[in-house]
Parts: sequence; C-alpha cells; structure tokens
Amino acid sequence: MRNKLYAEGKYDDAAAAYNAALVDHPDSADLHFNLGDATYKQGKYEDAGAAFQKVETAGDPKRASRVAYNVGNATYRQGQALEQTEPQKPSGSTPRRSRRIAARSASLPTTRTASSITSS
Repeated sequence: MRNKLYAEGKYDDAAAAYNAALVDHPDSADLHFNLGDATYKQGKYEDAGAAFQKVETAGDPKRASRVAYNVGNATYRQGQALEQTEPQKPSGSTPRRSRRIAARSASLPTTRTASSITSS
C-alpha cells in the first residue's frame, strides 16, 4: 500500500504511511530509504537527507551507493533552495561559468529509487 501511494504520486500519504510503519519497524532500512524518497519528492530535502542517513548500509555496497547519491542530491537541493532565498555573490566564478554549472546541474536526475529494496 505504501509503495502504491508513492507510485501514484501521493507523496504526502506515502510519507505518512512510511512513518507509521517505522513505529513498528524503526530499524528498517527499506522504510527509511522509501521515506527519504517520498519526502524528497515533496521538496522536503532536509527531511529526505535525514531519512536517507538512517539507512543501514553496512555490507551492502549497492545500497550504500544509492544512499550516498540520494544524500548528495538532497543536500544539493537544500543548497539550491537556500540560494534562492539568500543569493550569494559567486566567488571566483564568472557569470558565464556559473550559468554553465547551473545548466548542467538542472539536468541531473532527482533521486535513485529503491525499486529492488522496497517494502510495501
């Protein structure tokens, strides 16, 4: 049911369902990962990063890679949101270089989903 809500784009409901399931299974890597995905899709990047960081990755390099990627993405998006509210002058960057970097980063995928490690 939780994953169905996520697949239907009902990220608020999916996040609530993942949180409810975490009450009974607080150490579930899958639930924390999926909660991170759902909160990321809601634009709650700080919450997403926190959820991803609770995922146990010891002994699972594939999961560790996905978690690291998603934590990095959430942190990057947090920085983007902060820049929009508190713009800074670029230090050492030319406006042209800054535009190229922004254009490249805009084409990055959002998160890597856990289709092979999800719980329903």
